[in-house]
Amino acid sequence: MFNIVRFIGCSHSAVVCLLAFYLGGVHLAAQTAPAPPPEEKSQTSISPPVGQGPQKNTHPTFRRWGLGGIFTYTPNPFNLVKGGTIVTTANTLSSKSEARPLGGGLAAYFYLTSTLSLNLDFIYRRTGYDDSNVLSNASTTSYYSRTRGNYFDFPLLARYHSNRYHLLRSSVFVEGGGTARFVEQITTSTTVDTTVNSALVSTCCTEVPDRPAHRLVYGPTVGFGLRVPRDEIGVQIIPEIRYTRWLDNTFSAAPTISNRNQAEVLLSITF
Repeated sequence: MFNIVRFIGCSHSAVVCLLAFYLGGVHLAAQTAPAPPPEEKSQTSISPPVGQGPQKNTHPTFRRWGLGGIFTYTPNPFNLVKGGTIVTTANTLSSKSEARPLGGGLAAYFYLTSTLSLNLDFIYRRTGYDDSNVLSNASTTSYYSRTRGNYFDFPLLARYHSNRYHLLRSSVFVEGGGTARFVEQITTSTTVDTTVNSALVSTCCTEVPDRPAHRLVYGPTVGFGLRVPRDEIGVQIIPEIRYTRWLDNTFSAAPTISNRNQAEVLLSITF
């Protein structure tokens, strides 16, 4: 600053001196003024790219497949075997069903979509009947037979689950498909009673299995039921009602004949 004043020469003019002093003060003030504090970087949140919202769980809310047990009950009007009595001049034939109303097995399902699934079951049932043949002759001979066998049913059904209709907080479903039935392990025990002159002679026992009319039969099956929501450990209960119309008779020797109309109540417990 002082060098500038000496260079200009203050003796020439007071105005020039004042101007020199003003410019020197501005220059000194510019050199001694404190620097402004550094700007703080603002913290901004990083937003997702345009067109992309928050990440969503794309996994389905239903389980694709499952296994479990199935239990069935067949009411008496739809008993597996129908009996009866036939009376002729030569003999009297009688038959009584001994088929058990309860059955059980395994159930499996696989979801194709959230509303359509395929279901394959394996159901075991115990069937049987007792029959008699009393001959009307002088000796009065009677035949009493006890027949037992096992049914193995394989229903394959497509099931549609409605997301619109609910009952008891459970979605309603309808199903349809076919069922194959195979009968095996048939045993028959026959006792012969003969009365001659009021004396009874009993002969036991002849083990000749009865032959079924058809060892393998098929039938269309329809039904409906409820898909109860899973509990906290993943167990699901599925009650349903099915009807099957068998195309052939497994047993067909009058008066013993298989029931071709089958209605049943089922309960599945799957995981």
